[in-house]
Amino acid sequence: MGFNDIEKNMLALELARGNVGGAVNALLSE
Repeated sequence: MGFNDIEKNMLALELARGNVGGAVNALLSE
């Protein structure tokens, strides 16, 4: 299905918090 708005928002939030690991996990969870 690919990315939806919620996934993009969560990825942006993780990056904004400096949580690179969380951002990577968000990407890999697809």
